[in-house]
Amino acid sequence: MLPLFLSFCLFLTAFGLGGHGLSTLGRRSPGRPATPRVLRGLTALSAALTTLLYAGALAIVGMVWLDAHDGGTDSAPARPCRVGTAWQETGIARHYATYLPPRYVCETADGSTFTTGDVPARYDFVLAASALTTAALAVAARRKSDRRDRTVLTTADIGRFTR
Repeated sequence: MLPLFLSFCLFLTAFGLGGHGLSTLGRRSPGRPATPRVLRGLTALSAALTTLLYAGALAIVGMVWLDAHDGGTDSAPARPCRVGTAWQETGIARHYATYLPPRYVCETADGSTFTTGDVPARYDFVLAASALTTAALAVAARRKSDRRDRTVLTTADIGRFTR
């Protein structure tokens, strides 16, 4: 149940970040350069996309977890772990969810593990690329904002400190 709860919270966070990004992009500041504001807005939108991607993967893992812990007839071994022939040869010892990367993992009796394949492996690449884009935009926005603040402070304070 934890993966589903986390994905719900992340969906709400993503919509908040998206709203913040759109409002930041739509704001006008006369007399101030638009570049730091645009970078902050794009950072928030990129963070919203990354959060949505991760929430989607956690929702998939949560649904697989629910299917595995359904109980009743036909519940052993867990249905999501019935992939390929590895489970027939040695049996399933345990199964669990991982959060980074989001996967549902099945462990056989001999200690080998395999994933169910419900969250595709290429999903990790897209999630990592989105996270790196968000980080790069955040660094660029911070640097642009710091540079502008330093420039404004030094030119405004020169006259005051030289007298």
